[in-house]
Amino acid sequence: MTVRPGSLHLNKERGRILGVCAGIADWLDVPATLVRIVFIICVVSWPTLIIGYFILYLCLDRDLTPDRMRSYFANAKTAEHFRQLDYRKPIYKNSRNKRIAGVCAGIADYLEVNVFAVRMVALLCLFMFGPFTFWAYIICAFVFESDPFAEPSSKSARRAAKR
Repeated sequence: MTVRPGSLHLNKERGRILGVCAGIADWLDVPATLVRIVFIICVVSWPTLIIGYFILYLCLDRDLTPDRMRSYFANAKTAEHFRQLDYRKPIYKNSRNKRIAGVCAGIADYLEVNVFAVRMVALLCLFMFGPFTFWAYIICAFVFESDPFAEPSSKSARRAAKR
């Protein structure tokens, strides 16, 4: 396999196990030992990240380059959907469709996608990245404002009527 300069690839010659850390080190132009140490610290802090190592092994073995990725996503409907979004609009918590704090529903509204998909991605991230996902959710719950254009839910409307 010929390696293109600047491409992310496996380096099995310098690799200890599968060549993932050595390939990332080549791409970042840093010592492979440094990448291995960072990887070990990450795995010790959240062990399921080891799955990410094997996913990288499967992806890097395919010689993925930015040009190949661009051509793959060039005509995809999903990519076109995300190109058409207005990313300058504000993001709010969705109190109408919330399960915990409305963060996932708010992200789904912002990205104009199904809230179930966002919740499944959040659940997968919770499994993969654990405490990082938990703290990110908590931070978003405090940072995101409630949707000012939302109709009040039936519970809050009843509470307001009682007052």
